[in-house]
Amino acid sequence: MPPVMGAAAFLMADLTAIPYGNIAMAAALPAVLCYAVLFNQAERFGRRIEVQAATDPVAAGAGEAARTYQLSPASLLHILPAAGIIWVLMNNDTDSEGAGMLGTALALLVALVLRGPRKTLRHLVEIAPRAAQTVSNLVVAGATLGVVLAVMGSTGLDVKGALAISHVGESSLLLSLLMTAAAAFVLGMGVSTSGVYLITGTLLAPGLVKLGVPLIAAHFFVFYCGMLSMITPPVAFAALAASGLVGASFRATSFEAMKFGWILFLLPFLIVYAPGLLLEGGFLAIARDLLAAVACVAALVVWPGRGATGGRRGLGLVALLAAGAAVFGPLPGGAAMQAGLCLLSLAISAGLLLRHRAAQPA
Repeated sequence: MPPVMGAAAFLMADLTAIPYGNIAMAAALPAVLCYAVLFNQAERFGRRIEVQAATDPVAAGAGEAARTYQLSPASLLHILPAAGIIWVLMNNDTDSEGAGMLGTALALLVALVLRGPRKTLRHLVEIAPRAAQTVSNLVVAGATLGVVLAVMGSTGLDVKGALAISHVGESSLLLSLLMTAAAAFVLGMGVSTSGVYLITGTLLAPGLVKLGVPLIAAHFFVFYCGMLSMITPPVAFAALAASGLVGASFRATSFEAMKFGWILFLLPFLIVYAPGLLLEGGFLAIARDLLAAVACVAALVVWPGRGATGGRRGLGLVALLAAGAAVFGPLPGGAAMQAGLCLLSLAISAGLLLRHRAAQPA
């Protein structure tokens, strides 16, 4: 998210010869779209928790306690560990070990200040078994992944796959994108952010550029797809760490992460089919592609469930089909037909959302 971005953005500027400022600007609209969907997902999850609390006395008591909690000035010290981790990663994106060590040290310091040595020591003893289990899960997953990547590198399967994708793309761009997405997902498993981009940007992006995909769109496509392994089984390192922290099932956590971040699976394809989302082209092209992307996302937000549309799933499906045709389908009327379908999709989606919110209890 601009203006502060990771090292991968500078690597992209170096590989593509595109100025860093242009890359930061191109990343802005997709990032805002992601945040909008994630906020909507969080709101849905919060409503689901409220419904559970209304029928469960224990959950209701916990919810009431959370609502009446007062933030004290001393509790602001909890920001220190996160601030320390961000500071280290901003100065050196590859020093994840140093960031973790500093965050741990600051967390212990905050605990000593807020809880005292005796309570802190007792809490550390209580969480030690859970921490050991979390670390062991990460080690086993990392070792298994290392074997898979070593086999791919020694056999040359990664390079052969990239060449095969370019041949497939001569007949179907969509099929080529799907194969590229799968290859980027495999190549990005368990790799750091910068490593994901270096691998996918050098092996996969040139093939997409040869197929006519804009340069910056090709590089964003493979980078986004390569990072999907963080929340997608069988690796899902982010979900693995989260499940260990809260004591939940890894399988359930990873599937919840996929449902929560569904926009990340759609966004790479929107970037290719609507490059105006990356500010490619003139003003009208950018406005048209942005309208198409927003219409497609809005239709997906209102279509899937009865709770999101107030029972009008049929209208939601019409909005989804109209938005999908505008973005991915060849239209006889060109830009005018695309704009009309996008406006239709947005109108239906907005009406369904307003109807649903009006039906919610105050």
